[in-house]
Amino acid sequence: MIMRGEEKRGFIKSENRGAVVLILLILLFQIIIFSFSIFINNNETIAMEVSQIDCNCENEVSNNESYSQSKANKLIYPDSNPKLKKNSRSLFKFNPNTICKDSLVLLGLSEKQAQVYLNYRSKIKRFKSKDEIKQIYVISEQLFNSIEDYIDEQSFVVELNSADSTTLITLPGIGPYYAKKILDYRDRVGGFFCKEQLKEIYGIDSSRFNKFSNVVYADSLRIEKRSIDLLSKEDLERNPYLDRYTASYIWSIISSKKIADLSLANFLESGIISRDIYKKLIYYFY
Repeated sequence: MIMRGEEKRGFIKSENRGAVVLILLILLFQIIIFSFSIFINNNETIAMEVSQIDCNCENEVSNNESYSQSKANKLIYPDSNPKLKKNSRSLFKFNPNTICKDSLVLLGLSEKQAQVYLNYRSKIKRFKSKDEIKQIYVISEQLFNSIEDYIDEQSFVVELNSADSTTLITLPGIGPYYAKKILDYRDRVGGFFCKEQLKEIYGIDSSRFNKFSNVVYADSLRIEKRSIDLLSKEDLERNPYLDRYTASYIWSIISSKKIADLSLANFLESGIISRDIYKKLIYYFY
């Protein structure tokens, strides 16, 4: 009985020691895990700080490089500098009677000089020579010499058969109203063979005509001549040099086809039109 009791006590002591050892092992294992996690977190924190430092350094270098590149660009490409671009020039052929303010600035004039130029042109209505441009007090001799070769000399005179409304209103005494009347009459008659035809337009008397007569001309070669036997009755009636009766009579001859020679010269020889009318119509028909 004593042996069995001693064996039992020994077994209990052995069990207790085993439990204690197991608990110690568990605690040791937890301590190791805890220590390892702290070590990992510290390393990650250090790595993040190092990465942040590297990133800041790279940004600083990148900013410095961008600044240096930007500075270099301004030196290599002066047009990228707004101040230099503002004062840049661009020479080109121009019409002094229609050029606008922005284009004058591109030629090298300041905005103030460009406005003075426009005010002067508005006052005289139209430049008739280079000398008139040179007379503007804000145009220095040096500036004039730099743009003189780019002035379109053809713009000092107006060809009536090719001019548009914008060009016509630059003529002294001709505003939008008379510009439209000129274009309408040109379309009706078929073109101008001489500048004096403008006086046939109601409202353009000798006084108004003389204001611009020295800066206009008519190129008769721009008139497209037509065969008179191909004209319609409306074409004949709208011609200002044929009265209604004559236009109707000519149309009756054309439509009947009783006469083989329907030329303008034959109408003159037949007495259907006068010589004065013939001298005008010859520019438009044959």
